[in-house]
Amino acid sequence: MTIKKPVKTTPDMFISGAPDAKPEAEAKLAPGPSTIRGKKQIITVGFSPELLAKIDAAAAENGISRAAFINLACSQATAKH
Repeated sequence: MTIKKPVKTTPDMFISGAPDAKPEAEAKLAPGPSTIRGKKQIITVGFSPELLAKIDAAAAENGISRAAFINLACSQATAKH
């Protein structure tokens, strides 16, 4: 059995060598922790329980999911700018 000398690697080198590592430019799309799923960047947003209940009711009235309703509302709000 041969004893191999350990190779010195930094944590960044170790992480960037992972099979699922993203290229550095792609990993810096937006500040803060996030995940890319398809062409969408997944984020976390907090809502008060009262507002969330209103969002869910409005989404149900329109026959769409909560995520679709929030996307639609944001698209309409930013279309004015």
